[in-house]
Amino acid sequence: MHAQQYPLRDNSRVPAMDELKTVLEFEAVAFAKLSREAYTFTAYGSEGEFTLRRNRRAFDWVELIPKAVVDVSSIDTASELLGTPMAFPIMAAPTAGHAELHRDGELATHQGATAANTPMIVTTAISSMSVKPAARA
Repeated sequence: MHAQQYPLRDNSRVPAMDELKTVLEFEAVAFAKLSREAYTFTAYGSEGEFTLRRNRRAFDWVELIPKAVVDVSSIDTASELLGTPMAFPIMAAPTAGHAELHRDGELATHQGATAANTPMIVTTAISSMSVKPAARA
């Protein structure tokens, strides 16, 4: 995939991870790294974009704070949902089209969620690229 060029954005450089101070600043990295189709699929909303606007407002509440600044050793985020213990109250939502963002699609999302001990809700619209034939014995 090639980065897209858009005349109204500064495409001269992609910010480094240590330069990103808010969650929405990651959008510039996605814009530079993803194909136009993948970026459009993930960045824009549908119809009146109500959910998109609500999500952006919610992310305004998120502040990225370096771990060295705040003592997090006594924070316990563990919770339980429907009898499933979780280290933190986050789950991977049932979304599709992951193959646009990663060559292994939803399989890679599942592997990441499993590594983080996070439940993943499986979508009924899995990317066809994510479905790999089973190995023969």
